[in-house]
Amino acid sequence: MIDRNIMNSKRSVINLFLIVICLLFSANAFCQEQFEKRFDIILTHEPFMEALKKLAKTQPDMILMGNKSVFERCPPITLNLHNVTFDEAMNRILASQAIFKDYVVIDHGSPGGLRLQLKTENGTKRYIDKNKNKSRYYHLGDELPDSSYSVDNYPSKKIKLSDFKNKLIILDMWNISCAGCIMAMPKMEELQEQFKGEVQILLVTRDSKDEVSDLKKKVEIVRDNKLPSITGENLLGFMFNYFSVPTQVWIDGSGKIRYITNKLIANEQNIKNFLSGKYLNLYETKDTVVSQENPFTTSLKFINNGKFTVSSYLGNHNETKYHYYGESGMPIKDADTVKWIAIQNIDLYNLYKVAYGVMDLAHFSNCRILRDYINPEKYDPDETTSKNMYDYELITQKIEINRQKFCHIMQQELDNSFDVLSSMQKKPIPCYILKRNGKTSKLNSAGKQHDFILRADSVLTASDVTLGYILDYILYKCQNTGVLINESGLDAKMEVDCTINIDLEHNLEGVNKSLAPYGLVITKEVRTMECIVLEDNK
Repeated sequence: MIDRNIMNSKRSVINLFLIVICLLFSANAFCQEQFEKRFDIILTHEPFMEALKKLAKTQPDMILMGNKSVFERCPPITLNLHNVTFDEAMNRILASQAIFKDYVVIDHGSPGGLRLQLKTENGTKRYIDKNKNKSRYYHLGDELPDSSYSVDNYPSKKIKLSDFKNKLIILDMWNISCAGCIMAMPKMEELQEQFKGEVQILLVTRDSKDEVSDLKKKVEIVRDNKLPSITGENLLGFMFNYFSVPTQVWIDGSGKIRYITNKLIANEQNIKNFLSGKYLNLYETKDTVVSQENPFTTSLKFINNGKFTVSSYLGNHNETKYHYYGESGMPIKDADTVKWIAIQNIDLYNLYKVAYGVMDLAHFSNCRILRDYINPEKYDPDETTSKNMYDYELITQKIEINRQKFCHIMQQELDNSFDVLSSMQKKPIPCYILKRNGKTSKLNSAGKQHDFILRADSVLTASDVTLGYILDYILYKCQNTGVLINESGLDAKMEVDCTINIDLEHNLEGVNKSLAPYGLVITKEVRTMECIVLEDNK
């Protein structure tokens, strides 16, 4: 059905922006069978929008929306299509129009909608977003279609996966905002050189070629990268259901997908084991959205004769097969009541900071954890292996309760689970104090670049990001050795550009040397502050 308000708009309206035609399907219309249903369609000198309307009627519950003014220059369509699918008919209709001659198909796999986005002729992005894969992604055991992809850093401008037949293909999914992905590129290049006769590593991103080119101007690692690179103008990055990066896809010599994981499994030993025929004990990680409607768990414990119910989950992160993405955390500071919290891949100490209301998950907390039990290393985290990293969820069903009560439930659950006694106490602790000792004008952002933050060893480079974000990042690196307090008088919301050393624990002199041009200094002092104390449960 065509939106009548749009169809009746004045012909004089000229749309200078990208035109979006949203074909929104019901759940039934979105399934594979509906897309593959074959039918006949005859178009006789019909205007472009009328042709799309006629095509839309072949699918149940389809709503076609758009602004026809931009398509008035399209010539009428005459086609006699017999025994075609929806995809085949759409492709034939678009191919009949010169304005669409160079379009690229991209699969976002968005449930509930199919988006057709077209580029104007002024040099802006041109692409068509379609649910090309019939509402499915590729998984373990699947074979990818042998499509052609445009590629950079390769002798030819186009490649097919079949070009690397009998080789292990590693698709390294990344994006321009993932510092970890960028820092891993030199190591991936080393692996490519080491196994060049048996392995082909391809960098794959959903970001556009222009966005990657812009990043190259700012980041030397990306600029110097020699690995073949496939950008978002291609379909490849959209064939897999992932939100988080890095994500790696391993494809064997026969073209079958063997592993999909958000763990960095591309290393010398794993590759040698794979090439020698050994099985890697890895599961397929699947990104899924977590919300109050789609929680980790639905098990309930009844309290007060069922008038108040609690649902909770606590598990080791490396034992779960899902990477949770979406809503996370609770409004510690901005709401009087709360009923739900979900946290993924977090260590015990930060869990307790959340439980005591001193950390809202958007920023790291200055509150110290004092471990006053026999084995203080018992719960120390290792993020690279996910050792002592946890997934946690707590829901109070039926009613919201005040923040203090909610946090108290969480404290009790953590104490019982980890067999410790926790409390909030005032203790003298070492602190890092950020102070101003000169002009800070060099901190001011030039405002010409997209915001990014990148760390190489102990050197942090930031462009057009807030001071508060940088302090959070430094705090994260020193949170086990001290507290970072901002007494510089500078607004945490100010946008800054800087390159500084952040190794407070081992090289405070080097840190202050890097801060000097920005008129800042960090001193180490002892202050009495509230701390979370963890003791043995005797």
